[in-house]
Amino acid sequence: MGCQEKVEVKKLHTNEAWDLFKQILEQDIALAPKIEEIAKNMAKVCDGLPLGIIVLAGSMRGETSIHVWRNELEKLRDPNMVQEDMEDEVFKVLKYSLHRLDLHHQLCFLYCSLYGEDFEIHKAKLVEGFISEELVDVRKSRQSQFDQGHSILNKLVKVCLLENENGSLVKMHDLVRSMALKITKGKNLVFSRLYLREIPNEGEWIRDLEKVSLMNNNMIEIPDGMSPACPRLTTLILSHNPLRYS
Repeated sequence: MGCQEKVEVKKLHTNEAWDLFKQILEQDIALAPKIEEIAKNMAKVCDGLPLGIIVLAGSMRGETSIHVWRNELEKLRDPNMVQEDMEDEVFKVLKYSLHRLDLHHQLCFLYCSLYGEDFEIHKAKLVEGFISEELVDVRKSRQSQFDQGHSILNKLVKVCLLENENGSLVKMHDLVRSMALKITKGKNLVFSRLYLREIPNEGEWIRDLEKVSLMNNNMIEIPDGMSPACPRLTTLILSHNPLRYS
């Protein structure tokens, strides 16, 4: 099974993740017991996300040295090293998967990344955002737009680009969110849920910004005279901050 063959993003249970890892390895003979133990630990680090499993197992295909396996596991346990070694390949797979969806689904998916890491988002709130941002068909009635927004969310959950949390909430897997932020880099500025006390300085507000999310922080005021030069900015989210208005 090649890396091009399966692109759907979904979380797997431990046994399923291990089965996928072995399938990508394409081993004709059984792994040595010590290597198999290391390989299982590698699969666990990917947190059930096939994108990570596919890339990692593919990079280890044909490797028989236990020293190499141990070394790679050690690197894999370093979050910074995982980012550097795996991000580009995982990004390619995710981008391909995303591009299989229509434009409305793609834009709504990227909008979800404006929320903070590990944030459980109310579906109704997201759909309101889709409508206000005109990410759904603006020619439709309000009710039809609402229905379309929920249909888009359901599709994103079905293909597991979003995770369903108790029916009324959704959540974006950390790795998937990281890739979404990479796609929108230079256009979106997301400092959400970071407990910031001050608005980011004007140096962060580059000219090509289109969307800025500063929600869920501890910002009290916007400095007088602050006026970043962002002519393309269409969205500024400041919700859930204790802002003082004079």
